[in-house]
Amino acid sequence: MRSWLLVLTGLLLTMVAALSVFVVPLLPRQMSWRFVESVGGIAVRPPQRIGQVWVLPVEADVSGLRNITTKSTTVNSGIVCKEVRSRVENRAIYLTVVTQPAGLGQGGAGECPPTTRLGRIAAGKYMLLYAGPFEAPHPLSPISIVLPSSLTAAPWPAWLAKLVAAQPPQSSTVIEEATYDGRRVFHILPGDRGPDTGNEHVLRSEDGKVMCEFGGVAGHVTRGSCDIDKIVYLRTIYPPKRPTEP
Repeated sequence: MRSWLLVLTGLLLTMVAALSVFVVPLLPRQMSWRFVESVGGIAVRPPQRIGQVWVLPVEADVSGLRNITTKSTTVNSGIVCKEVRSRVENRAIYLTVVTQPAGLGQGGAGECPPTTRLGRIAAGKYMLLYAGPFEAPHPLSPISIVLPSSLTAAPWPAWLAKLVAAQPPQSSTVIEEATYDGRRVFHILPGDRGPDTGNEHVLRSEDGKVMCEFGGVAGHVTRGSCDIDKIVYLRTIYPPKRPTEP
């Protein structure tokens, strides 16, 4: 009986190993910085705002037939570019070129898609890095998310100015400027409301009307009506930044 189990285990292991030989090379693959340099490099253009999200124009070609930021030293014909993947963490944006074998019936070309989605991120300066597998991130040129002048130059509404002026010393209230469906709104976390109470977040329109209140562990809307995912952070109004803060 034991010998049969050993034989069966051996067969299963052999099958798994054989499948890995054929399947693993067909999977999308994240490429190293050394690879990116060998096929001509990668270029990044200023971020663009499309609706409620930001995208980053990128230029890369895994075929090695173009010199983008450096001279190509490798030519590839068996792979295509699936995407330039992006990841935003705090004030850093990480990019990774992802390839896949050519001829899988999914189309594709050596040239990577022209943009990568950053999503709804705050305005400001970001470090830009290339993140290959099992290697330290490689720094690229920093970029800035710049808001339309119509938003940054808009004065505070009177009710908001009064609310800020009324805050006592050491107040724990937080007031943020945001957009909702393209409209200017204000996200307020009153200092007198405890965490996870279900109403610790208040969203007000520009005229001061309460659009909704939400919170709690699950982040549910408990008053009014709004889609939390449509709130796009712009900047923090209160507490004001200290001179040493970025």
